Amino acid sequence: MNTAADLVIDIGEISVESASPEDAARLRAVIERALAEAARSLAGLTAGTGALGDLRLDLGGVRDLLAPGAEAALARRLEIAIRAAWEAAR
Repeated sequence: MNTAADLVIDIGEISVESASPEDAARLRAVIERALAEAARSLAGLTAGTGALGDLRLDLGGVRDLLAPGAEAALARRLEIAIRAAWEAAR
């Protein structure tokens, strides 16, 4: 049985064109907070449980740094990566 503690996700490099170092740090902090929240919600679940389908990341804190729709697209990509890694860990 795998738990959230067994799940490792490498989000790799995310870049924002023309972002200042402060904006880049802010983007990373928002993503890290969203992933930490996801990890807390997954803690104690076994792989394949229904709650995984309810996973939604909130990246609204960086909406102003991204092109229209990019915040939602990035959140979806991260959600898909988390689900895929979770299922692979089964």
